[in-house]
Amino acid sequence: MLYTVCHSVCSGYLCPCTPFVHTHIIRRGCCSVSLFSLGFPRTSVSERAAVDAHVFYYVVFRPFHAGLLRASGVVSTSVWSCSVWADAFLKKGRYMKSAFTLRILLLSLLLCTTWSLSRAYDFAKNGLYYAITDAEHRYIEVSQHSDYLTLTEIEVPETVTFLGETYTVTGIGYQAFFGCSNLSSLSLPQTIQSIGDKAFYQCSSLHSIALPESLQRVGEYSFHRGGFTTLRLPASLIQAGKYAFTHLQDLVSFEVDSNNPCFSAENGVLYNKDKTKLLQYPMARTVPTFSVPSTVTEIGLYAFDTCSNLTRVSLPGSLTKIAECAFWDCTNLKEVYIPNSVTEIGGGAFHYCI
Repeated sequence: MLYTVCHSVCSGYLCPCTPFVHTHIIRRGCCSVSLFSLGFPRTSVSERAAVDAHVFYYVVFRPFHAGLLRASGVVSTSVWSCSVWADAFLKKGRYMKSAFTLRILLLSLLLCTTWSLSRAYDFAKNGLYYAITDAEHRYIEVSQHSDYLTLTEIEVPETVTFLGETYTVTGIGYQAFFGCSNLSSLSLPQTIQSIGDKAFYQCSSLHSIALPESLQRVGEYSFHRGGFTTLRLPASLIQAGKYAFTHLQDLVSFEVDSNNPCFSAENGVLYNKDKTKLLQYPMARTVPTFSVPSTVTEIGLYAFDTCSNLTRVSLPGSLTKIAECAFWDCTNLKEVYIPNSVTEIGGGAFHYCI
């Protein structure tokens, strides 16, 4: 199963309260809203918790774990809090009917919210789950993987046949490989056009990735906290979401195809095409000083995020804007001369700098 689970003390039952790696512990009674225990309001909290955890897992999460995965953790804490409130009244033998109604409403909220906020899959094959994005043209995207905790290598196919229909894989979906910290080898087909938000978030063992020449868009946080040492952007890439390339602590340099219309690289640093905006400075670059080119008028959001090797940065007279958190956590930065041309400095631009 792809989801991360937390072991509650509900009589040893498995309670899938939490998506992915952001595991939080929910106390006894965390699943005290279920399809079964609604009929037994007079049972004890621990008895209901045990029944609920069991039924919640097998009736709701087991059949629909991929579809309900994303948002379950969002509402589980609030559901538990409200359930505790209801249990307090149940113990005193008062407001029995109101508490019973509350449980029904909470269950409805949980199911509706998880369904609406989650990303379901349509079918699975060879450990990969796929969602159909365009039924007419038979386009699909990778929704998730069946075992992200132990996944070490994966080859995404170009096409997948299911029930006699052949689909083309054109995308990597939202959080598809989120937190796959053991993933070290990845192969993407030349049909991939988009990589979703947080698709490869915290893939810390993935040191290289060959982005296909068909790739057009990467989402927010798509490679955040990855283990890449170099990252080459193809000519086809025209859009990158916020924080797509931030906090890559092993990254030494960016490379960009010279035919790319939107991005460029110089000495390993990522810029927009005409080099008027510095987008990202590689975290693992060891040179202690850096001179921003005279063409640059703006330093982007988190552009020098945690570049602890930098001690001095020279800014050009052409610069007019330093975005929010531009030099965030540059702990060894001793000297920065800000020219008079700068008219805007975002919040936290030099936060945690010495």
